[in-house]
Amino acid sequence: MTNLTKIIISAVAQIVILVALSSSASAADNNFNASMRIISSVLSITEQQPLQFVDAIAGKNTTIVTRPADVNAAVFSVTGIPGAAVTAGIVEKRIVMTTGDGSTAAQKIVVKGFKKGGSLNKRGRAEIGANGTLNNMRIGARTNVNANNVAGDYAGTATFRVVYR
Repeated sequence: MTNLTKIIISAVAQIVILVALSSSASAADNNFNASMRIISSVLSITEQQPLQFVDAIAGKNTTIVTRPADVNAAVFSVTGIPGAAVTAGIVEKRIVMTTGDGSTAAQKIVVKGFKKGGSLNKRGRAEIGANGTLNNMRIGARTNVNANNVAGDYAGTATFRVVYR
């Protein structure tokens, strides 16, 4: 390599370094703020009325439906953050009501097809009021009484859940 070539390479290298340094000198920084709100997970649910089905006659196959708008529908209220959007519904897809010790099929009745209504739309969505309460959340369901079900008082438990969206 000749001296002239070395000088040219050195000059080009210095120019590249100067360009790189001059472009970083034109950079700027700007701070920004970040924020969020953590919503209290405290929701208080009150069962105003349990889900009830009309009486059935033993020895007959019968389908009984309690609609959310019916007087026998389950009714709930909730208190929480005013204006907060919530989703509510039954956790289980089906429950079993039993009579006696519930050990035989004749002592069990399945409840399923839970439907939402009242202040809940079909998807179970609603908004807590400005006063921090949401009333008239209604649940209906369907049951099939089989001819072999024994006479008695049947009862079961379902879980009503409300969550912030």
